[in-house]
Amino acid sequence: MLTTVGEDKTPKRSASAVSEASVSAKASPKRKLRGPRDQKPVEMKPSHWRSRIAGLASRLSPGTFGLRKDAYELQESVEYFSKSNGIWTAAVITSSGQFDKEGNPSYHIRVGRQRRYRIPLEQLRPVLQPGEPAGFFSVPDSKWISVKISGVVGDSHMLGYRLEALGETKGEKNPSSVAGRLRRHFNSSDRVRVYLGPLLGWAEALVVEDAVEAAEEVPGQRMADDAKEGGAPSKARDKEPKADQAQSEKQPAVTAKPEPKAEEPEQTPLQSPEVTVKVRMLQEDPEDGEVLEMLSGYVRFAANE
Repeated sequence: MLTTVGEDKTPKRSASAVSEASVSAKASPKRKLRGPRDQKPVEMKPSHWRSRIAGLASRLSPGTFGLRKDAYELQESVEYFSKSNGIWTAAVITSSGQFDKEGNPSYHIRVGRQRRYRIPLEQLRPVLQPGEPAGFFSVPDSKWISVKISGVVGDSHMLGYRLEALGETKGEKNPSSVAGRLRRHFNSSDRVRVYLGPLLGWAEALVVEDAVEAAEEVPGQRMADDAKEGGAPSKARDKEPKADQAQSEKQPAVTAKPEPKAEEPEQTPLQSPEVTVKVRMLQEDPEDGEVLEMLSGYVRFAANE
């Protein structure tokens, strides 16, 4: 998923399927163009990266299919976003990438003893790295706090992280966490790598604007609610004492009308954790490099030098 951004940091051209290698975003069919009918079309500045992808695609032949660059390697440990639970959990890649006509890969994975098939990049993220900024949901405080990953513990079955508290909580006891209570932060000037398709693979870039991965307000709450609803309902104990039974039959019971409960705002389940990340490509002039908009599933942290 790739969009070119001009000098004023506004999208100047939407992605299109230029080749099997391009990473594009499909336009909404409900989107309407506004403006006077006689408005002249805006001339778009050519994108260096799109031209390069198109050039590589024109030379693609059946003999080069084995040279495709995967976003993830076979048996690589990753994290998988469950749409039904709304949280991240540890997983393992169990297949090579299966690419659609636009160059977007999907993978088969193993989550514990279960299998999931054709999972797109929007539901995968790499194992978080030491030094990577993130948000940690603190259950006692019922809020997200800024942290930095200081270490990885466990394995693909039970992945966890040691954290270093930042901001207002800096200096307090450093917590530990599982993947499900962490969301990635993309801070301005952070060095990252972006996936540009099966021909170019991962390329180095620099974040130019802060962004935070989407997450539910209380991660894991959906699982807790489902567990409560699935429990056996309690039986009502409304039998009266035998001594009062005759009197209760003569006089109808007067029941007070229950007070109306305040309606709680309905929480829309999070279907995708993706957020748009603006990056400047580093394989060009760092000061004048092309700025791209990438979906966070195509971005991974790289250690700052």
